[in-house]
Amino acid sequence: KVTHMAAQRAPDRAGPFAAEHWAWLALPLVAALRGPRAHRPWAWAALGAVAMVLAWPRLQSHYFFLPIPLLAIAAIGLWPALESGRRRHWAAAALVAGVLAIPIARAIDRRPVQQQAAAEMRALAAQVARLAGSPTRPIWGDGALVPLVSLHTGLPVALGDTDVNAQRFAAGLLDAAAHVDKVLATRPILVVVPRHGVDTIAAIHDAMLRRCPDAQTFTSPATGYAGVLLTCR
Repeated sequence: KVTHMAAQRAPDRAGPFAAEHWAWLALPLVAALRGPRAHRPWAWAALGAVAMVLAWPRLQSHYFFLPIPLLAIAAIGLWPALESGRRRHWAAAALVAGVLAIPIARAIDRRPVQQQAAAEMRALAAQVARLAGSPTRPIWGDGALVPLVSLHTGLPVALGDTDVNAQRFAAGLLDAAAHVDKVLATRPILVVVPRHGVDTIAAIHDAMLRRCPDAQTFTSPATGYAGVLLTCR
């Protein structure tokens, strides 16, 4: 998973990605330059696919589901060029070390933060459950938090709207004003992060403030989210 997805400039994303996943890039690059001729186009295609993903605006980690297997195929294509058994052993050792060592070290380093984030999300879920007062009262709001809160509490998401992404409204796929009216008619508990997600859609922001006056604050330093819980009446 690329860890600098929020960087606005492509070099700011590509640099950390290359440093953390060098083995995924180095072996396909060798395959592209020195591997069997029949395999070289695959290697260049794999490297090109990764470059395109890293240059893409609003980068998401699942965009790598295709390029990473392509890189692995490119690296395997290098195998016939490693004529001696000793070279193959060194190549296998380099691949294992590069692919596993850095991600494992990062996972160990991030574990305390992840544990704190999990505790904060459980606390947020408990706060929402207390506000809801009923196991059938729906929730709605920020797409980064609502599905997780629903998972922790068992509370339904209003209108089954589990993909609460602002892009659905910004792209014109849904009429924001009409949709938020339907949502608020269910009298949900709203989980809102100011100036983030659906709160960036003016029609939704205005409707939530107008029709859901009761508010409680929440904060999660480990995840970087802070916002308000609105009770709609």
